Amino acid sequence: MKYAVIDIGSNSIKLRVYKTENDKINILFSNRITAGLAYHIEDNIMTNEGIIKAAEVLNEYIELLKNFSVDKYYIYATASIRNIKNKTEVMDEIFRLTEFKIDVLSAEEEAMLGFKGIMEDIDIADGLMIDIGGGSSEVVSFINSKNKENISFPIGSLNLYKKFVRDFLPTKEERKKISEKISEEINNKSSLDFEKYKDFKNICIIGGTAYSLLKLINDHFDLNKDNIIIEVNKFKELKELLSNDYNKAKELIIKSCPDRVHTIIPGILILDTIINKTYAENIIVSDYGLSEGYLLRKIEEV
Repeated sequence: MKYAVIDIGSNSIKLRVYKTENDKINILFSNRITAGLAYHIEDNIMTNEGIIKAAEVLNEYIELLKNFSVDKYYIYATASIRNIKNKTEVMDEIFRLTEFKIDVLSAEEEAMLGFKGIMEDIDIADGLMIDIGGGSSEVVSFINSKNKENISFPIGSLNLYKKFVRDFLPTKEERKKISEKISEEINNKSSLDFEKYKDFKNICIIGGTAYSLLKLINDHFDLNKDNIIIEVNKFKELKELLSNDYNKAKELIIKSCPDRVHTIIPGILILDTIINKTYAENIIVSDYGLSEGYLLRKIEEV
């Protein structure tokens, strides 16, 4: 069978088309449109412009899906709709404009389904999974490929940029404020004890920041484009370069991930804060994640 999954995020709206074979899901097609829904939220309320933008992208995707003859498609949203005050009104209006119902995931579901997705892609028994989104970030600890603890933080690459950054890239003072906010959120949460997992050598990351960071690393260090492993020492080296050389940072980001120009550094700062709580040596970027976990759950429900 062929399936499609649409993910409505705070920064982008993503489409993936899959074919299932022998109980495995294979990605046939991927696309993302930077909708920037977080920019259309004022006082925690999504504006009419944001609703219209979301509806336009959904209609565009459904039109595109006619080329794939999919058997079923699903649409879900994360912090982009989960955290707003007018969630019900937004969902009703999008339904009026598109006739599509949206499944809004809880923070716990987002963490668990992201983990479910990466377990289809990687062969690592023990580690941490980090999903850095535009409006929230999730962390899952796992031992013997089984989830142990998970937590969601209301900080993402886009909402941090929107709150603290005035220009193209964050200044030294803005980076300091971003890092303080990240530490405040992470240290205020007690449901995941990083101390218990500090000796894990591997951290798995998913989401837009993950893919963009990998592209930056592979380009800057002239690694194979198919490489999916980031050595922590290389990550630290790149972070320092992006923090201390504005012109080089601008050049690298525009070359490697121009669509993440505003959000990549806040996302890197989130990852860096968590890495500093561990002795991790490697960061593995999984091509599978939340959408795959969501689809697997839907298939299991049938």
